[in-house]
Order: sequence, then C-alpha cells, then structure tokens
Amino acid sequence: MNIKFKYMYCNYLNESKQDFVIFRDPLKRGVVFLDRHIKRALYLSRFFLAEDLRLPPCYTYEGTLTVFGKEIGPEENVDHPCHEYLGIVCTEAPVTDPTNRRITDFIATMRAKRLNAEMAAVGWI
Repeated sequence: MNIKFKYMYCNYLNESKQDFVIFRDPLKRGVVFLDRHIKRALYLSRFFLAEDLRLPPCYTYEGTLTVFGKEIGPEENVDHPCHEYLGIVCTEAPVTDPTNRRITDFIATMRAKRLNAEMAAVGWI
C-alpha cells in the first residue's frame, strides 16, 4: 500500500490548481498517524513550499494575464510560493515521487525545512 499526498495552490486571484504525489509506505503506519505528523511538520498545519520539498509546484498560470485591464507578465507574478496540504489517502497506485521516497522520509524533510525556517526567523542561522 502507498500513500497519496494531495496538495493545492491558490494564487492571489483565487485561481486554484490541485496535484498529488504518491509515496512508498513500507511501514504501513496508517493515514491517521501520518496525517497527524504531516500537520505537525507544516507551517500552520497546512502550508509549505513545493520546491523545498522536491514536489512539482502547481502554480496557476504561465505567461501573461490581464487583470483589471492591465497585462501582468511573469516579472509581475501574482503567484506566491505557498502550497496547501489537502490530505492523504491510501492507494494501490504506483509511486510517482521522482526520488522514490518513503512517506516517513518525506515527513522528516518537512520537519527539517520548518526547523530551519524557524531558526532563521529568530536569527540563529
């Protein structure tokens, strides 16, 4: 059994896009256990930077947009970097994580990234 990690992105214009990555779960920890640990590792229990966790980002547009009659190009990006955790489910589908990580290794990476961010915020690093 594998774990499907579902996440989404919603830009400042309230346009959203969802994606998922499937991780190995050889230890069969269970969805409730893993969900609790994921929420503890994320900022405000749900936000993360996809690129920091080696996940495909799901930004909502490429190129130019017209907002209130003004053309906005990539240099005036309306996208912020934060993605939102939606949840996990068990699945029989094959692993899609490009580095073939276990879900527990992925959670450890989340914890390390959050700790580094918190230390940087208080000037320790």
